[in-house]
Amino acid sequence: MQSAWHHRLEHPQLCLQYVPEHVFALAFALRRNILAYRDDVRAGRWQECDQFCFFDHPIRDMRGSTLGIVGYGAIGKAVARIAEAFGQKVLAYDIFPQAGLTDFETLLRESDIITLHLPLTPETKNMIGARELKLMKKDAILITRAAAASSTKQPWPRRSPTKSLAALVSTC
Repeated sequence: MQSAWHHRLEHPQLCLQYVPEHVFALAFALRRNILAYRDDVRAGRWQECDQFCFFDHPIRDMRGSTLGIVGYGAIGKAVARIAEAFGQKVLAYDIFPQAGLTDFETLLRESDIITLHLPLTPETKNMIGARELKLMKKDAILITRAAAASSTKQPWPRRSPTKSLAALVSTC
């Protein structure tokens, strides 16, 4: 029996579906604090409330938020299509010039969610480090995939010494 990973390597078009869906599964879970609310329900917090709802954790909308896409190839563009359907503003950056791209620093400063879709190359290695983390919003979410995770100047910090991200998700 072939592994799912081997199947994806033989059928790379599947990544155009799986990767963008995975990005948004993570983004929704983090923007809506789904895991924190799940833990509260398991601990009996919801049952203790006098009303149907409780709002112990921030719940941030996707509509109106800004999604920064670093790496605007086929996968990055697939992510952008979904983001636009959710009513997000999309900022995109790529090392290869294309119409409609924004500069890297603006993307870092203005994005609520940043997702990286880059191969590890000499041009992309060391793209994200302490300086770049400082440029980001304090409540930003950073989602990175496989090769981009190893393209940092240092191992991913649990917390930046000068600023904490709302979340940092690295998936392989």
